[in-house]
Amino acid sequence: MGYPLTPNTLAAHPDERDTRRHIATRQYPLYGKELLQSACFPPEQLLADSSFIRRGCPMKFTKPATTYEDQADILFERGLALRENSADNSREEIILRLRDVGYYRLSGYWYPFMRDGKFTEGVTFAMIWRRYTFDRQLRSHVLDAIERVEIFLRDSLAMELAQQSGPFGYQYPQNVPDMNDNEHAQFLGKCLKDFHRSKELFATHFKNTYGDSHVFPPMWVIVEMLEFGSLVSLYQGSSRVVRDNIASNLEIPSSILLSWLRTLNDVRNICAHHSRLWNKEFGRVPRIPRDWHSAAFDNRRLFGILTILAHLVTRIAPTSHLFTRFMALLHEYPDLPLCPMGFPPSWKSESCWKHLCDRYEQSTDTVIRSE
Repeated sequence: MGYPLTPNTLAAHPDERDTRRHIATRQYPLYGKELLQSACFPPEQLLADSSFIRRGCPMKFTKPATTYEDQADILFERGLALRENSADNSREEIILRLRDVGYYRLSGYWYPFMRDGKFTEGVTFAMIWRRYTFDRQLRSHVLDAIERVEIFLRDSLAMELAQQSGPFGYQYPQNVPDMNDNEHAQFLGKCLKDFHRSKELFATHFKNTYGDSHVFPPMWVIVEMLEFGSLVSLYQGSSRVVRDNIASNLEIPSSILLSWLRTLNDVRNICAHHSRLWNKEFGRVPRIPRDWHSAAFDNRRLFGILTILAHLVTRIAPTSHLFTRFMALLHEYPDLPLCPMGFPPSWKSESCWKHLCDRYEQSTDTVIRSE
């Protein structure tokens, strides 16, 4: 049951009021006005099923909890091929995989094999599992590339800000002119929190040695403790000179770099939570340089993210074999379709990728060593 939302009720239930406003105005703008004007709001039903808004009536979730055995049988009922004489496609193996990874997580990899709620003929669990293992390795490569960018950003911000305004200049608003007062106060609060809870030796040393004279550590200490998202905020809030100096080393405008860093922070979070990258369309679309517009570049899909990372990594670490190993991953999975990741048919001939592909082709190593 819902409850009437009178002014007194709203005052007594600020959380519900905020939830209602958020859902109405942001998640469902087409229905927001009607929802805000409604006399009764059942938040538990609305949050459980958005069809409440679409159809104007509540729908309760009635699906029962299932066991791993039940889940395997559901897949067979939907047409998944069962091959008892195959170790990868037997019922016992499928149950083990579901126990290891989970039905819901794997579902994102088998939906492309389905039509009208049924698996297409001949689809086996091994085919689904192969896409999952590819994606797991893909996330590792992408995280490795983002790590290079993150470390570069940490060092560059420390160097540029310290050179421009001194070791402790970040404490003063005039040295981060594109942060407003509230953003700067929140940033300093996070810096102080991360610094005090850090157990790193360099942080402990500074506390013990200089703690009586300084509340905050110098710039090169604080950047080592900030999360990637906070680093991006610091880059955004820094002066134009600082942003341009860092971006010039990467041969792109600072406005483009900021857009890329925001997107890479989203991708980093996806990887860190072990979510699916393959066939994913990203919510935040990165800006691209003008001369890239003529290329077959889809900045909504993974190919766009990989192209951005290829541009950055080849300038940050030109001797890195990271993308050579990525080519080896693609070679290991020749059956995996690249189109859902946004790869155009001519991707190997694109200027950003041609030398990477040539480098892989010239490699005579059968095993690519870790750096």
